[in-house]
This record gives sequence, C-alpha cells and structure tokens, in this order.
Amino acid sequence: MAEALAIREAIFDANSRKFSSVLIQSDSLQIIQAINSGSPLSELHGVLGDISKSSVNFSSVSFKFIPRTENIVADSLAQQTLSEFVRNTG
Repeated sequence: MAEALAIREAIFDANSRKFSSVLIQSDSLQIIQAINSGSPLSELHGVLGDISKSSVNFSSVSFKFIPRTENIVADSLAQQTLSEFVRNTG
C-alpha cells in the first residue's frame, strides 16, 4: 500500500509541475505489474485507478521494477507517504 500511495503522489506532483515525461521506479514487482498490465489489485483499485488516469497527461510515462537494494530513497518516501496517509485518515 505504501509504495502505491508514493507512486500516486509522485504522479500527482509531476502533473502539478507540468512534466512531460516521467520514469517511476519501484521495488514492488506486484504493483509495477498491476500498473503496466492494467489489472488492478483489489485492495489498491482506487489508488491504481488514480495512477492510470493521471498518467495520460504525460507524453511519456514508464513504470519499472528495480531491486530494493537500488531503491532506498523511494522506499523511504513510501514509508513517509504511508505515515502521512494514516495520520490524515485515522
């Protein structure tokens, strides 16, 4: 869940900054596969739907899997995003 929320926030932020191209890298193979295949995971349906809808605003957008050892910064952002989400909804 944290990784999907972080990806959604990154897409929203890139849209607000009017980026034309975006590369999202994640160590969550399951989420990257769900985004790329268009087959959302039931527990993340709304979040993945937001990602899909917001992605059409870019001329180029890529979602790629990378191993966790190469993804320390994104993992930290995902944990921070989850903490903020829990604080705001709890």
